[in-house]
Amino acid sequence: MRTDMQDKLFELYKEIDAICREHNIQYQLAGGTLIGAIRHRGFIPWDDDMDITMTRKHWNKFLEVCNNGALPKNRALECQENNRGYHNMVARYTDTTTTALHKTQLMHDDIAGFVIDILVYDALPNTGEALEKYTCDLMLYSDLLNESLIYSYRYRINTFRYLKCRLMMRLKGKDYVLNRLEQEMSKYNEDECDYLVLHWGGIPLVFDKKTFGESRVNIPIDGTMGQCPDRPFDYLVDHYGDEWMFIPPVTEQQSHEAVFNTEIDFPVIRDEIYHFVSQKKVKRKYRIRKNITITHMNSWLDLKDMGNKINVIAQNLEFSQDLRDKYDEIEKYKKEKNYPALREIFDNVVNIQNARNIAGRGDYSGAYRYFRPILMDISTDMFELMLETLFNTGSTSVAKRFIEIYEYNKGEKTSYMAELEEDIFKFRRAVSHFASKECEESLPLINELFEKYPNNVPVLKLKLSFLSKTTDFNDSKEEIKSLAQRGLSLYPEDGDFVKFLLDTQLSQNREETLLSYIDAWYKTYNGLIRLDIMDIIEENLSFYLDYCLNKAKANNEQDALDLITKLEEILKDNADVYNCKFQIMEITAENAKKPGKKAKLQFELVQSILSVRDKYINKFRKNEFGEIENLVTKWYYKYYKSINHSAFVTLTSAELLACEDYNEFSEILDKIEDYMSKCDSKGEEYLYCLQLKGDAIYYMGDTNTAYKIYIDCVNNTSDQYLLNILNSRFITSLTEMCKDLTTIYNGGFTHKILENIGLDKEESAHKALNNKKRLITDYKERMEKIYPNALTLINIFAKTGAFSSNRKDKFTQKYKIKEDTKLNNKIITGLYKTLVDKEITFDEEICYIEEISEKRVNLDHQGHNDKSVFDF
Repeated sequence: MRTDMQDKLFELYKEIDAICREHNIQYQLAGGTLIGAIRHRGFIPWDDDMDITMTRKHWNKFLEVCNNGALPKNRALECQENNRGYHNMVARYTDTTTTALHKTQLMHDDIAGFVIDILVYDALPNTGEALEKYTCDLMLYSDLLNESLIYSYRYRINTFRYLKCRLMMRLKGKDYVLNRLEQEMSKYNEDECDYLVLHWGGIPLVFDKKTFGESRVNIPIDGTMGQCPDRPFDYLVDHYGDEWMFIPPVTEQQSHEAVFNTEIDFPVIRDEIYHFVSQKKVKRKYRIRKNITITHMNSWLDLKDMGNKINVIAQNLEFSQDLRDKYDEIEKYKKEKNYPALREIFDNVVNIQNARNIAGRGDYSGAYRYFRPILMDISTDMFELMLETLFNTGSTSVAKRFIEIYEYNKGEKTSYMAELEEDIFKFRRAVSHFASKECEESLPLINELFEKYPNNVPVLKLKLSFLSKTTDFNDSKEEIKSLAQRGLSLYPEDGDFVKFLLDTQLSQNREETLLSYIDAWYKTYNGLIRLDIMDIIEENLSFYLDYCLNKAKANNEQDALDLITKLEEILKDNADVYNCKFQIMEITAENAKKPGKKAKLQFELVQSILSVRDKYINKFRKNEFGEIENLVTKWYYKYYKSINHSAFVTLTSAELLACEDYNEFSEILDKIEDYMSKCDSKGEEYLYCLQLKGDAIYYMGDTNTAYKIYIDCVNNTSDQYLLNILNSRFITSLTEMCKDLTTIYNGGFTHKILENIGLDKEESAHKALNNKKRLITDYKERMEKIYPNALTLINIFAKTGAFSSNRKDKFTQKYKIKEDTKLNNKIITGLYKTLVDKEITFDEEICYIEEISEKRVNLDHQGHNDKSVFDF
């Protein structure tokens, strides 16, 4: 499912695609957009932009077409050809009615709506002198356009050229200088050159022109077809390395830092920001920074080099001793060719050598070190063994990069490294031919590599993929099984090998094998293998759904729910899976013997229905009802009405969920009060309406009145489901406090105190503790306006189920709560401790405070007397 942002971007992309197809303009899906199309069949889930590329020839044609009336309404094409005030070298197709405001755009007047970046390729005859000259010109060009970023600094180039061009721009104008640079960068004839270079200041990525061909290959992307390079796998390997198909861990799933809004246009938001930010001052600040940085770049970069080399020396001392200590193990595993074991030993060294400040990265911030990498102090024999290990365990790109680093620092690579590098290129050619369905070219390379590297993980997986997709499966079944088992003997938990083995077992033990595919999906991060497994699951979905329902009917509800939850994660947006999950939860609730348990399970089902609704909230708001929206609506009305027995309550609760406008809330409130006047004030329907009245008032901003209504509702109902609803409301009344206190505790509050207990930093510790006290006092005062005394609050939590009776008794005894006991900080803190997630180690925090208090006593003997800030 696309996000709102991705919906808007996709709308823009389809407009560009239509223009290009109508006017015979070639473009290519690029970067993360192409990865998303291949690895996810749509967007990368966390992506917030789209990139396409064009060669200079086709870009000029696209520009001409757009400037002659092809642009739709509310669209703009920002580029240097159209606007010399535009600060970027990358063209942008922009929606002018939205906001996508990056911090660098605060100092410029660029259009800052949602954009599709259009990156242009220039032609190059070679990757030597021509590329070097192009890089110098492109970095200078980028520095002259964009004051907020510094490009030439990363290459130690253009120190005097930049200052000279700045002076020339004053004397002869901006156009004169930029035109000369543009002419120089685009001077080569595209038809006569073998290479294309990306016109992007981040780093000038170079590609063989054969990779793109005619760019007539169409690839599915979210229900439509997009143009891409003729050899998309070659492009992605060149751009991202051999492991581009692997889904990165959550910590590496990065989006852009910007203000995004699909409803408000960018001038409104930017004008608001200008109340706090002076555009003139920001521009001046960046201009001064750039002038100083470029003028002094050599000395600054020398200092950076020195710091990194000192860091490397320190790292060498650490890992060299470790390798010496493990020498016998290394020799043993080397003889056995036990690469998984060697990889565990080498991992620390690999991580150090591959760190950004040592090896660099082929991106904007890592470019300087990328072209000037540092080599760790490790013997050549050990380095070669590490390369062999990396290649055999699947880190092909890292092995290739390490060879480059060795050659850069030593002047030449060893004969072994040259041979290994050639084998890496051979592996890449095999993948390229296989991906392009050129089986006759791919197979000999695969067999040659397999004979030389029989336990090489990527080679094994490539051969398995080849056999699975290009040969008769029954003829290759035994070979696939043997290769998969070999892979699993090396890596027992590798989901790729598990999947290939399961393929051979499907006809023999269908039920067990189909269930095992789910575990295989969770054991691999290879997006292409996950897609294959997802296809198998979709083809056999009726089996999975029947299996889950039968499990639930056989009183194995938790197993059924666990399995359907996994299917929900794998298939993402599938109405049949949602429907099955709701059925399982309904069966689970019906099987509950105790009324309280049943009500809780019913409440969880309704919340599950609503959580699906929230995923598709914008479609609900736009009245765009597809299969999932209709399913959610049907289940909510049917199931919630079966609980409260009132069509009015069900419909009105749905209206409140959909409402966003204050006046609409007011109208709904009037309707609720009118209906209540006709109800039996002692009936459950009346109390459900009373709860809805509280919700309407809460949404309108009068929280105190809302909670007083909820209290009245709790005191007058015994309906277990309604008590579950009210429980969620009262827990909400503590949520803000819990959130803020959790931020204080888990956000380094304790550590700041512990670090600041010295005499000279004591005041900061006092302030931190006082902030906590003020926060708790603030919430105490708010809750006093809702609850007349502490016992009322505890009784409410007990009746709604937040406290068990045993817990309630212990709490009241511990805090000596009686009928007339007023709320105080100690009780509020106790509630936090009792109700918040147990992973938040509140008791440990109190221990820390007590330790500090003891230290504070010691400080008192030295003449410091203010202990009150440590009292709770």
